[in-house]
Amino acid sequence: MTHLVRYFLLLGLNCLIIAEGYAQKKSILYRPFHSSLQKGTISQFLDEINRKSGITVEFASISFEEDRIITLRDEPVTLGALLQQILEGEKVKAIEKNDKVLLVPSAAPLSGEALLPQYFSSASSAKKAASNRWRTQPSANRLPAK
Repeated sequence: MTHLVRYFLLLGLNCLIIAEGYAQKKSILYRPFHSSLQKGTISQFLDEINRKSGITVEFASISFEEDRIITLRDEPVTLGALLQQILEGEKVKAIEKNDKVLLVPSAAPLSGEALLPQYFSSASSAKKAASNRWRTQPSANRLPAK
C-alpha cells in the first residue's frame, strides 16, 4: 500500500515539474549563440545564424541595409545580443513566431536593448521597473498641476 501511495506522489510531482517547464518557455532570442565572425556584413551574420543556430531568421532585403559592414564590439553570448549588435540603428523589429525570428520593417530604429533579456531579482522589482517607465514620460503628456 505504501509503495502505491509513494508511486502516485512521485507521478504527481513529475507531472507538476513537466507542466511548469512547458509554461516557462523562454524566448528563442535568449538561446546561447557565439558567432565565428568578428566583422562582416549584416547579410553574412544572418546567414551564419541560419546555418549554425538551428533557428531561422527571415527577412526582406529591403528591410535594412544588408551590405553594411558590422564589427562586433564585444562577444555576444545569446542570439538576441548578437542580433542587437548587428541590427543596431536599423529600422527593423524582431518578431518571434513558430520558432523563427522575423525581421520586419519598422518606422523607428531598433532601440538600445530591445532584443536583450530583462532580468529582475523579484516580482516586486519587475513591477517597480514597469511603474518607473510610466514616470519617465515627457512632462508635455502630463496634466498641469492644480
